Amino acid sequence: MLQDFNQLERDILRWIKEHDPIPGLASQIEKAVFRSREYTGCGFYVNFDVPDDTPKLGSSRRDHDGPLVESPHLECGAMTMLWAEDGRASCLEIAAFGDQ
Repeated sequence: MLQDFNQLERDILRWIKEHDPIPGLASQIEKAVFRSREYTGCGFYVNFDVPDDTPKLGSSRRDHDGPLVESPHLECGAMTMLWAEDGRASCLEIAAFGDQ
């Protein structure tokens, strides 16, 4: 799916899907449905839903590391993190390092 996510968000979610071996995570990312984007001043949160019929994550972890972001517009780069609640991925966080 990933159709209402912007290109950066899609690329990060695909990277997480390919690099995090948690059972069920790849399936949830593939079926994620964009809900909202909240800007924080140093980054943003991308909130989404996954269908109830998608298997829950095979881990109790609530956070999943994503790739570091490098950009000529960010002196120190940025971090990414995928958050989950109750076995379901729900939010992608992207935040710049430093005072960007």
